[in-house]
Amino acid sequence: QFFLVPSNNNNENDNDQVTFWGDWMKFQMTHHKQQIPQELGGTTTATAATTTVLTSTATGEPYVLVLISLQSLDRQVMVRQESLLQVLQDYQVSYQTLDGADPLHKSRRNDLFQLSGLRAQYPQVFQVDAQGHTTFWGDYTQFQSTLDKHQIAREFHGVTPTTTTTTTPLATNTSHIHHILVLVSLQSFDREVLAHQENALAVLQSHETTIRYETLDGADPSHKTRRNELFALSGLRVQYPQFFTVTHDGATEFWGDYGRFQMTNDTNQIAMELQTSSETTTPAAPAQSTNQVGSRAVAAVAPPPNVPVSLSFPNGLLVLVSLQSFDRSVVTNQQTAQSLLAHYQVPYSTLDGADPACKAQRNALFEISGIRAQYPQFFWVEHNTNIQFWGDWDQFQSTHERNEIAQALGGTPSTEAPAATSTTTMPQKEKVLVLVSLQTFDREVITNQEIAVAVLNNHDINYTTLDGADPLHKSRRNELFQISGIRAQYPQFFQVKEATGETTFWGDFDKFQWKNDSNEIANELGGGK
Repeated sequence: QFFLVPSNNNNENDNDQVTFWGDWMKFQMTHHKQQIPQELGGTTTATAATTTVLTSTATGEPYVLVLISLQSLDRQVMVRQESLLQVLQDYQVSYQTLDGADPLHKSRRNDLFQLSGLRAQYPQVFQVDAQGHTTFWGDYTQFQSTLDKHQIAREFHGVTPTTTTTTTPLATNTSHIHHILVLVSLQSFDREVLAHQENALAVLQSHETTIRYETLDGADPSHKTRRNELFALSGLRVQYPQFFTVTHDGATEFWGDYGRFQMTNDTNQIAMELQTSSETTTPAAPAQSTNQVGSRAVAAVAPPPNVPVSLSFPNGLLVLVSLQSFDRSVVTNQQTAQSLLAHYQVPYSTLDGADPACKAQRNALFEISGIRAQYPQFFWVEHNTNIQFWGDWDQFQSTHERNEIAQALGGTPSTEAPAATSTTTMPQKEKVLVLVSLQTFDREVITNQEIAVAVLNNHDINYTTLDGADPLHKSRRNELFQISGIRAQYPQFFQVKEATGETTFWGDFDKFQWKNDSNEIANELGGGK
């Protein structure tokens, strides 16, 4: 946050004269308008700073220049940049990066945009010769295509990664599988990858009596050689997770990617496909092969062999959740479920299936429901020990849509009043209604909403927001969707008449941005400046 402080500090009352100038959004907009010196008393700078950055990168040797954005909120962009740079490192390609989001690089970034003809797209790849001349090579799609054709080394004068296949002979007899090797990336920015890895490990853990497994972090530099060997076996580069079978003599064979793993699990064939053998191992080997930390944690609650798990929970609704999930849809569904249960005053308890101490209970609940490694799940408990599966998230959601949550789960019936309240009790002086989603995980949507609110505040525009992701606002949200003709897109902007509450659609974020860029927002939406 930015504040203006008087230059003379002799007056003891100077602290009273400190004024708030603005937040990051105002600073950024002021910079884009090139008004920082005028607003904050600085000196206008020439482009020397950016040209210095350009000339300082000259090495006398040709290299690859990768234009990236280190401030991007787009997960796909982050993943692509990470993958591209990882490949260049693997192939020992000489490269440098330029952060197009850095204001000091604005001039150079625009020059590169001019060369490529692509604006505000990352990453982009350029080639710089020994004399410093820069040419556009291609975007990420071109790079991926070149990688698939195994032509990266030839294109960029790199070295093809070598693999020592003799250390990982192919497994030929799957009946002697010692363990499953799961290739993961613990440094991935891709939420889908993280969710797939988490789900896969949860499934394998639930089959701990028949499947032993180990993980290898492909993002760990110390595992680079082994990771490249596995890439060579699978034919898949920079994709996670991947699954391999390893025999007792160390022979390794590619089993499949996450798509195959998911399909095999959905058809209840995981245990049969990946069952590990105890041959040539001591009777204690299976216990030693499990995660030691998890085994110690479970030991406090795990029953002796062949003794059923004793389940005892508070009577009423039991919700099985995963508090460590990386899957955004799971997190959102769990939060929504708990919000609705609280709204309908349904008493409930939760069990964290990701907690190692709850492992035995979680697996027992999986057996009751017949659904493994999916969250949330809902159970009904009677007499503390009589547990019946009530339904999964789809069942819960459909019950809510029929307005039957209270009836089905013993809560207090609720009318649509809360949702309608957002329509009728909105202060009459409010003219602008912004439909947002406070539970979205789309970085572009989050950024657009933040920008919109910052602009509205900056222009002293009277507005209110409505969270379309809040179940209590479902009725009003659908009314607004009907008015705009646009469903499940955020933010949207509406104008509400003070006297009657009549609502009209004003526009989407594209219109908002265009009007702001043309300095017409205040005139359009009744701002004060």
